[in-house]
Amino acid sequence: MSTIETFFLRAKHWQVFLVFCISSVAEAVALHFAPLTVSLPSALASASVIYVYLAWLWSMGSFLHSILPSPLRIKIPSFRFTLIYSAVYAVASLAFFDHLDSARAFAIIFLPHLLALFCMLHNLYFVSNSLVVAETGKPTTSFFDYAGPFLLLWFFPVGIWVIQPRINRLYADRKNMEPRVHDAPVGNRQPIGCR
Repeated sequence: MSTIETFFLRAKHWQVFLVFCISSVAEAVALHFAPLTVSLPSALASASVIYVYLAWLWSMGSFLHSILPSPLRIKIPSFRFTLIYSAVYAVASLAFFDHLDSARAFAIIFLPHLLALFCMLHNLYFVSNSLVVAETGKPTTSFFDYAGPFLLLWFFPVGIWVIQPRINRLYADRKNMEPRVHDAPVGNRQPIGCR
């Protein structure tokens, strides 16, 4: 597990919210000082809030997928693709489509934008469904089973305060179930009476 994933899984709700606020300020500063034509570096800085959001989703989705039993898992390659596409599209739309005139931009950006919307909805579905399945141990049967987490993830800053404690609980439960590493190997220990 990467450092970023571990941070997002262990962080308290206020810490994730603080990272979101810092990235929002960085985005505002980048937009304020950006030149009139958007370049790739300024587009990257402008997309910092999206990247925080996608990193949070990536961390939760990967973790939840790893703790679910195989029959209850959603296929992870689709989740990886939709997250990567969302990240690439966020920068590409700011860097390359911003300077086009409106009629031409609409024709060029319509299908990629539609795909980006689908990808974000899939990301929300993957994480919210996996969260409910991880908590209940039962597969979901309809959208209403995971609608609450889905909407909380959709309204990102608000959802942090409810979703993150649930992730923290699952992460702590998982850590408590892992076997502890002892100082000495079992084979080198002698019974107390044999010394």
